Amino acid sequence: MRIFTLICSLLLIALGAAGHYGWGVEGEGPRTLVSAIPGGFGLLMLIGLIVSFLLRRTGMQIALLAALGGGFSGLGRLTPSYLEETLDWQSHPMNLIVAMAAICLLYLVVTLVCAVLPKRSRKKSQPAAAEEEPESIPC
Repeated sequence: MRIFTLICSLLLIALGAAGHYGWGVEGEGPRTLVSAIPGGFGLLMLIGLIVSFLLRRTGMQIALLAALGGGFSGLGRLTPSYLEETLDWQSHPMNLIVAMAAICLLYLVVTLVCAVLPKRSRKKSQPAAAEEEPESIPC
Protein backbone atom coordinates (compact mmCIF):
# COMPACT_ATOMS: atom_id res chain seq x y z
CA MET A 1 0.00 0.00 0.00
CA ARG A 2 2.94 2.31 0.61
CA ILE A 3 4.07 2.04 -3.00
CA PHE A 4 0.59 2.93 -4.24
CA THR A 5 0.55 5.89 -1.84
CA LEU A 6 3.89 7.05 -3.21
CA ILE A 7 2.65 6.76 -6.81
CA CYS A 8 -0.56 8.69 -6.09
CA SER A 9 1.23 11.41 -4.14
CA LEU A 10 3.82 11.90 -6.89
CA LEU A 11 1.04 12.06 -9.50
CA LEU A 12 -0.74 14.75 -7.49
CA ILE A 13 2.47 16.73 -6.99
CA ALA A 14 3.18 16.56 -10.73
CA LEU A 15 -0.40 17.60 -11.47
CA GLY A 16 -0.08 20.59 -9.13
CA ALA A 17 3.22 21.61 -10.72
CA ALA A 18 1.74 21.28 -14.20
CA GLY A 19 -1.24 23.38 -13.16
CA HIS A 20 0.84 26.09 -11.53
CA TYR A 21 3.48 26.42 -14.22
CA GLY A 22 1.05 25.79 -17.09
CA TRP A 23 3.06 23.11 -18.86
CA GLY A 24 1.42 22.22 -22.14
CA VAL A 25 -1.11 25.06 -21.93
CA GLU A 26 -0.58 28.39 -23.61
CA GLY A 27 -2.33 31.65 -22.77
CA GLU A 28 -4.21 30.48 -19.67
CA GLY A 29 -3.47 33.61 -17.68
CA PRO A 30 -1.28 34.34 -14.67
CA ARG A 31 0.04 31.71 -12.33
CA THR A 32 -2.06 31.36 -9.23
CA LEU A 33 -1.57 29.37 -6.08
CA VAL A 34 -5.04 27.89 -6.50
CA SER A 35 -3.88 25.87 -9.51
CA ALA A 36 -1.25 24.21 -7.30
CA ILE A 37 -3.83 22.75 -4.89
CA PRO A 38 -3.40 19.16 -6.18
CA GLY A 39 0.28 19.43 -5.28
CA GLY A 40 -0.69 20.37 -1.73
CA PHE A 41 -2.80 17.25 -1.33
CA GLY A 42 0.01 15.20 -2.87
CA LEU A 43 2.46 16.72 -0.39
CA LEU A 44 0.17 15.80 2.51
CA MET A 45 0.00 12.23 1.21
CA LEU A 46 3.78 12.16 0.92
CA ILE A 47 4.11 13.41 4.52
CA GLY A 48 1.75 10.63 5.59
CA LEU A 49 3.93 8.14 3.74
CA ILE A 50 7.06 9.39 5.51
CA VAL A 51 5.30 9.19 8.89
CA SER A 52 4.20 5.63 8.07
CA PHE A 53 7.81 4.45 8.19
CA LEU A 54 7.79 5.15 11.93
CA LEU A 55 4.10 4.81 12.75
CA ARG A 56 2.53 2.68 10.06
CA ARG A 57 -1.14 3.06 10.88
CA THR A 58 -0.98 6.76 11.72
CA GLY A 59 0.93 7.65 8.56
CA MET A 60 -1.44 5.76 6.30
CA GLN A 61 -4.39 7.43 8.02
CA ILE A 62 -2.84 10.83 7.31
CA ALA A 63 -2.52 9.85 3.65
CA LEU A 64 -6.11 8.59 3.64
CA LEU A 65 -7.39 11.85 5.11
CA ALA A 66 -5.44 13.85 2.52
CA ALA A 67 -6.94 11.74 -0.28
CA LEU A 68 -10.39 12.13 1.25
CA GLY A 69 -9.97 15.90 1.34
CA GLY A 70 -8.62 16.04 -2.21
CA GLY A 71 -11.32 13.83 -3.67
CA PHE A 72 -14.25 15.58 -2.09
CA SER A 73 -12.87 19.09 -2.56
CA GLY A 74 -12.54 18.30 -6.26
CA LEU A 75 -16.10 17.02 -6.40
CA GLY A 76 -17.29 20.04 -4.44
CA ARG A 77 -15.62 22.31 -6.94
CA LEU A 78 -17.21 20.54 -9.90
CA THR A 79 -20.75 20.22 -8.53
CA PRO A 80 -21.94 23.87 -8.82
CA SER A 81 -20.85 24.12 -12.46
CA TYR A 82 -22.46 20.79 -13.23
CA LEU A 83 -25.77 21.76 -11.62
CA GLU A 84 -25.85 25.09 -13.47
CA GLU A 85 -25.03 23.19 -16.69
CA THR A 86 -22.05 25.46 -17.38
CA LEU A 87 -19.43 22.76 -16.94
CA ASP A 88 -16.85 22.94 -19.73
CA TRP A 89 -14.82 19.73 -19.82
CA GLN A 90 -12.26 21.23 -22.20
CA SER A 91 -11.17 24.14 -20.00
CA HIS A 92 -7.80 23.99 -18.26
CA PRO A 93 -8.81 24.21 -14.59
CA MET A 94 -11.61 21.67 -14.98
CA ASN A 95 -9.20 19.09 -16.36
CA LEU A 96 -6.93 19.55 -13.34
CA ILE A 97 -9.82 19.31 -10.91
CA VAL A 98 -11.19 16.16 -12.53
CA ALA A 99 -7.73 14.56 -12.55
CA MET A 100 -7.16 15.42 -8.87
CA ALA A 101 -10.56 14.06 -7.85
CA ALA A 102 -10.03 10.90 -9.91
CA ILE A 103 -6.61 10.15 -8.40
CA CYS A 104 -7.79 10.81 -4.85
CA LEU A 105 -11.00 8.82 -5.22
CA LEU A 106 -9.09 5.93 -6.83
CA TYR A 107 -6.78 5.94 -3.80
CA LEU A 108 -9.81 5.87 -1.49
CA VAL A 109 -11.39 2.95 -3.34
CA VAL A 110 -8.18 0.92 -3.35
CA THR A 111 -7.63 1.62 0.36
CA LEU A 112 -11.15 0.55 1.25
CA VAL A 113 -10.90 -2.60 -0.87
CA CYS A 114 -7.61 -3.52 0.81
CA ALA A 115 -9.18 -2.98 4.23
CA VAL A 116 -12.28 -5.06 3.47
CA LEU A 117 -10.68 -8.01 1.73
CA PRO A 118 -9.30 -10.59 4.12
CA LYS A 119 -5.60 -11.14 4.35
CA ARG A 120 -4.15 -14.44 3.24
CA SER A 121 -3.56 -16.68 6.17
CA ARG A 122 -0.15 -18.21 6.36
CA LYS A 123 0.06 -21.69 7.74
CA LYS A 124 3.00 -22.49 9.91
CA SER A 125 5.16 -25.13 8.36
CA GLN A 126 5.38 -28.24 10.48
CA PRO A 127 8.17 -30.75 10.39
CA ALA A 128 7.41 -33.93 8.47
CA ALA A 129 8.05 -36.15 11.50
CA ALA A 130 5.44 -34.37 13.58
CA GLU A 131 2.67 -35.04 11.10
CA GLU A 132 0.27 -37.73 12.16
CA GLU A 133 -2.12 -39.57 9.97
CA PRO A 134 -5.74 -38.71 10.53
CA GLU A 135 -7.73 -41.29 12.40
CA SER A 136 -10.16 -43.28 10.36
CA ILE A 137 -13.69 -43.27 11.62
CA PRO A 138 -15.54 -46.57 11.12
CA CYS A 139 -18.88 -46.48 9.41
